Amino acid sequence: MARGPSLGGAFPEDWEDWRGSTVPLAAQVAALVHVFHAELLPELLGHLASIPVPFDLIVTNATGIDLSVDIDQLPTVERCLILRVENRGRDLWPLVQVINAGLLEPHELVIKVHTKRSHWRKGHRQLAGTGASWRAQLLSALLGDQANTRQILAAFRGDPHLGMVTADGSVLGPAFWGRNQRATATLLERLCLELRPDALRFPAGSMYWTRGRVLRRLRDLRMTIDDFEAEAGQVDGTTAHALERVIGLLASDAGLSITERSSLS
Repeated sequence: MARGPSLGGAFPEDWEDWRGSTVPLAAQVAALVHVFHAELLPELLGHLASIPVPFDLIVTNATGIDLSVDIDQLPTVERCLILRVENRGRDLWPLVQVINAGLLEPHELVIKVHTKRSHWRKGHRQLAGTGASWRAQLLSALLGDQANTRQILAAFRGDPHLGMVTADGSVLGPAFWGRNQRATATLLERLCLELRPDALRFPAGSMYWTRGRVLRRLRDLRMTIDDFEAEAGQVDGTTAHALERVIGLLASDAGLSITERSSLS
């Protein structure tokens, strides 16, 4: 892993191959797609086709195999990067690496999705449905069709205090700390922020539209791969679960709202 002081953290060394030779990503909107289950990538790309404005596509590939994207099916894609990552930290460590590498610098808005299965959801006592139905709900609410996506983009243009948008039922609060409160507090300390347990509000499922500046604050954590546990099928209590909550707290700290799709005017 390489550490770059100006980037505030680490990212894979082989990403340097394109940094000096390609045109920087420049659209105001970015789609960040993390892929672990390769068979679900076409589903995600089909939904991304509903984005009616130019956008940059950044794919983090943890499958261990080569991936290809037919950008002819995505008529508004400006540029596409496919970046190999280690299967560590679920979709959150790859997100941090993308931020550390400066790839989200020019983007006002980011749509973040991933090949989510969440088999544990089927037996959850508080959250209804299966992992597959949750993924479908998230993708439909955040993308769906062009009319839906235009309304979301218009909401961000019309409300400077709108910070994040996710699916109905996926904005969770203090009842959903799980075993993540201590780790979240530790991460916030690295940002010189104090944890207020009753103020927790975050987009569960780690799929959402957000202002790019919310995510860019993660660079100040100066995280490396050593901050994340090895993958062992954990369903709670990892750095990735804590970071999921930190992102919501950072939006709130910036005075931005976290909103369910149906609440948009």
